[in-house]
Amino acid sequence: MAREIGRVVHWCLKEISLRGETFWISMSGAQQLSLLNQWLDQNGIPTEVQPHACNRAKRAICNMLEDSRGKWILNTSHPEADSELKLTGRFQGKIRTVILDRTFVFEGTRWIIDYKTVENNDTDPESFLEITWQHYRAQLECYADMFRKMETWPIRLGLYFPMLQPCGWKEWPYE
Repeated sequence: MAREIGRVVHWCLKEISLRGETFWISMSGAQQLSLLNQWLDQNGIPTEVQPHACNRAKRAICNMLEDSRGKWILNTSHPEADSELKLTGRFQGKIRTVILDRTFVFEGTRWIIDYKTVENNDTDPESFLEITWQHYRAQLECYADMFRKMETWPIRLGLYFPMLQPCGWKEWPYE
């Protein structure tokens, strides 16, 4: 179920990055829940667990829209911005197709950001971010490698955790 909740959150964040945060905040709470329920239903989440899934997805979206970094990531005015961008390229000798959650150029740097909708229930926040960064670092560096072949901007990578309070963030340069 966590993967499907993540897909729904990613879809909503893509819409917000395209339409602006008013896409989400202009809806009533009931409309937000209805929209999320529709997407959860389409992603095969059983009806009996939809309320829990819906609340988790809504919390992630609202946390991101209440966080200054989250708003920066979703800002519609970034140059060369895209969300859920599909790229195909060679990485470590293999052809791969990847989907980037969010990318844009800010102050002369290409940013590639991956959302992680996991929750941290039992680890101190810094250790959790470090462990998760170690797990996903190669994935984001694959994305950066694909971009490096297309453009010359300096690249920074980021993991963003909207389910954490405050929202978690880990960034690093791509060398």
